[in-house]
Amino acid sequence: MAYYVKIRGKAFGPFDDVQIQDLIQKGKVGKTTEISQDRVNWTRAEENEMLFPKTAAAQSIPQPPATEPQIPGQWYYSNDGQTGYGPYAGSTIAQMIRSGQILANSLLWQENGQPEQAQRIPAFHSVFYPPNTSVYSGVSQNVQPNVPPSIPTPSITDIPREKISDVFLFTAENIQKILLSPIFWVVMVLGVLPLVIISVDDPSGYLPLVGMLFFFGFLWGGIFRSLVIKSNDKLYIPITAMFFTGIIGLAFLLPLTNLYMRITEHDNLILSLLGFIFGVGICEELCKIAPVGIYMIVMLICQKKPSLTMILLIGVFSGLGFSVYENKQYVENHIIKTLLKLDDAQNAEDVIHTIIDGIMSAMILVMLRSLTCVFGHAVWSGIFSYFIAMSYQFPRRVFLYLPLGLGITAFLHGFYDWLFILQPTYPAFIAVASFVLFYGYCIKVRSYMEPHPLVIS
Repeated sequence: MAYYVKIRGKAFGPFDDVQIQDLIQKGKVGKTTEISQDRVNWTRAEENEMLFPKTAAAQSIPQPPATEPQIPGQWYYSNDGQTGYGPYAGSTIAQMIRSGQILANSLLWQENGQPEQAQRIPAFHSVFYPPNTSVYSGVSQNVQPNVPPSIPTPSITDIPREKISDVFLFTAENIQKILLSPIFWVVMVLGVLPLVIISVDDPSGYLPLVGMLFFFGFLWGGIFRSLVIKSNDKLYIPITAMFFTGIIGLAFLLPLTNLYMRITEHDNLILSLLGFIFGVGICEELCKIAPVGIYMIVMLICQKKPSLTMILLIGVFSGLGFSVYENKQYVENHIIKTLLKLDDAQNAEDVIHTIIDGIMSAMILVMLRSLTCVFGHAVWSGIFSYFIAMSYQFPRRVFLYLPLGLGITAFLHGFYDWLFILQPTYPAFIAVASFVLFYGYCIKVRSYMEPHPLVIS
């Protein structure tokens, strides 16, 4: 015969006769538990005489008289170890035990007390284990108590599986959940990888510095890919673009740096701004967009359709690579300037102040360029990449989109650098405007990639 059991509103089963008796013996099914054989009609388990036989001796047991010793205090109980009920008076708890609503292994506790199995609490011993001699009038000495006195102590195998996993976390099921969780790996890498990077044995400190700069570069790359662009494209092409721009692109750009940087240092603010826009902005954005152009040419030669989100990813990672290597050069230049200042120091106190100032400013420079400047370069090259993607989507507008993309990014980039010289707070507004623009462009790109229903007019 098959039985279904309802616990906390959920139906479990079917259980055969042996299984249901085992559940009763373990205290998981009590007299008040709802059972059914068809999952439609539910009754209390005590109403089924095959599960809870009503013997003549049991029927003849009268209720205890009012003179029964009172159990002091207010009590709470729980049958499953999770949901508690109460408070109830001690006498009410005793009645619930006799009716089978509270079982021998149910938990009882008082306010601010520790839960304990009901059968182990001295105050309720007389309820579970009545003496052999009659306490109540009319009760035979041969009447057995409602719970056998020799209840075995629960072993580890009697504890439900979910309770074991609460204590012993490293079960096969939990380990599988941990290893398959992307959030686990992301957080662990963020917390552990920097420790691995700085442990690299390099007396000059060059390798740990480059490692940390790349760490922040890849961190931003993951944020842009997952949260901003929301792309599922493979990363081997964007990462290749990252190293290509940082190594090869900057090598070609460095000879031009002295030319346009002279204009940016002009005393006239207007000429300085033009130098940043037409020098720094145009040259550096063209350098960063080169991998995107190479990708488009390769797709054209192979007669393959490029992915619009891949175009954005390549642009973003190219900007990250540019920024990582540029940051390295800025830190190296800052250290050289600090060492040169030591030559002007007049005494030991000046040397100490120069060293401290150099270290503090270097720390600020590394944090600023690793967080904000990396972000800015990625956003600007991402904006330019959007216009290249739109040029592919609408080929007739290519001569409009390409100059427009270069112009917008060169202006934002140059204006940002120019404002930074005037006051470091002002560039924050340019960074906000740039990201709002890029985020909107990402939404636009995703809308072109979503399938649209065919409308027949």
